[in-house]
Amino acid sequence: MTHDPSEYIKGLQQLLISDKKNIAFLFGAGTSVAKKDKDSIYVPAIDEMTKNIEDILNETEAYKTALSDIRKDIESNEGSYNIESLLSNIELKIQIIDSGTLTALKRKLSH
Repeated sequence: MTHDPSEYIKGLQQLLISDKKNIAFLFGAGTSVAKKDKDSIYVPAIDEMTKNIEDILNETEAYKTALSDIRKDIESNEGSYNIESLLSNIELKIQIIDSGTLTALKRKLSH
């Protein structure tokens, strides 16, 4: 017996047009790396995104110092520094410092 790709396509089409099935798609940030033309929406890959955010944060001296310290923390403990590990580390530090100070930064509490 041979497999007919058109049968799989027909089955997929039936799933997509059915209102009885819930279908979800999950795309990662790297999906945009395969953009087709200059007008396509572009989300930078993780390394580029990390660099872009670092560049912005490094414009403020307090953020530059904090970013440098956090980067050292991550690289000495986890090894893999990128925007995901940076955000996770910041979130942990926020939980720990509560209303204290961390690397000359204070948590701004909103009410």
